Amino acid sequence: MEKNIKILLVDNEPESLDLISSILLKSKADYNILIANNGQSAIEIAKKESPDLIVSDWVMPQMDGLQLIRQIQKLHFENPIPIIICTGANLSTENLKKALDTGAVDFLRKPIEPLELLARVKSILRFSETYQHLLGERKKNAEIERQYLENLIEKQTEELKSKAIAISRFNHLLNSVNQDLKALAKNVNNERSEINIAEVVTKIDKSMKNDNWKDFQVSFEKHYPKFFTHLLEINHELSSKDLKLAALLKINSNTKAISGITQQSVRSLEMARFRLRKKLNIPKEESFEAFFKQIDC
Repeated sequence: MEKNIKILLVDNEPESLDLISSILLKSKADYNILIANNGQSAIEIAKKESPDLIVSDWVMPQMDGLQLIRQIQKLHFENPIPIIICTGANLSTENLKKALDTGAVDFLRKPIEPLELLARVKSILRFSETYQHLLGERKKNAEIERQYLENLIEKQTEELKSKAIAISRFNHLLNSVNQDLKALAKNVNNERSEINIAEVVTKIDKSMKNDNWKDFQVSFEKHYPKFFTHLLEINHELSSKDLKLAALLKINSNTKAISGITQQSVRSLEMARFRLRKKLNIPKEESFEAFFKQIDC
């Protein structure tokens, strides 16, 4: 158990405070005793010191022990503070159940028996230490999981971005081939050859518009299966072009890559972004990247 355990004693009777404090200080444990003679004072001390344990009387003026428990719970300490209620009046089973239901971890009957007090305090502190250890492990595991998921998402995004760049470059190459074929068609005197060239140009155009995007869409939906569905829930009138642009913005593709995949000019892309922002009600000051991070994918 850690040294210098902080125990806050709360009671409006000085004699009771002296007794409990004396019992705890005479034990071999290294307890740091904090004293409060009313509930409000106890709250202020708890805010400042974050005690490991509170031992409070039940019957006190202005704020009784149960009210103190409720106020302490509202403070949302990083580590919950266990509270023992002491009572010489409310000893019925119903009252003790009420104390435990309110949030007390244990109770002590007055007059206080030294051995019982020390046993209860040690037991609760030991349990609290174990709980804090488990809580720390849970937080540690949660942080490891969070980092893993962030790295996984980053890796997935980079893979999709690389695929988008590859498709864009391929489309630029096909565009160049198309332009060469169209120039060649003008110098061909054979009508049949001209038709054949035109058919090849048409096939290339169709491939750039459909086949490459389908390949990218399959990979995208594998990583973000709910993305398109949730966008359509925001606005069911989004077009296929809107969804395509949204997917490319989701992975933070640059303008050149988007232009190569969508076969749109930079000016056309600016207008498409403006329309998409309006359809999704994205504020001007919020980036697409920040908005799409909020979408459950």
